[in-house]
Amino acid sequence: MYFWDPFEEMRRMRRLFSDIEREFDTGFRTPAMDMFEKDNEIVVIAELPGVNKEDIEINCDGKVLTISARSKLEKKEEKKNYYFAERSATSFSRTVTLPCEVDPQKATTSFNNGVLEIHLPKKEAETKGFRIPVK
Repeated sequence: MYFWDPFEEMRRMRRLFSDIEREFDTGFRTPAMDMFEKDNEIVVIAELPGVNKEDIEINCDGKVLTISARSKLEKKEEKKNYYFAERSATSFSRTVTLPCEVDPQKATTSFNNGVLEIHLPKKEAETKGFRIPVK
């Protein structure tokens, strides 16, 4: 006689989804990001583990900031009668809307231990026009 075990069904589903996740895993997740406002600047901090500084691209247009990166991994292992080589390349691009206009030409960045820090000075308010009273 067979008794249905709902917990066994859940374990089976967990294994199934784990196998599917492994099949489609690209090896690089969307980076964790923090964005906050200081006195006269917006600060963005992004975690980019395994990425070289040369492989990072930052673009800013008005209130839109885009961070892109590529990561390459090549692993070789040679032993007697055995040769193993594996290569993978991943990339990502993340775009965020900034809370205000910034001056990208005055931006500063630093990249240490896989953490990218971007300081974007706020753009000084421009006068967009005003009403002139008729006398």
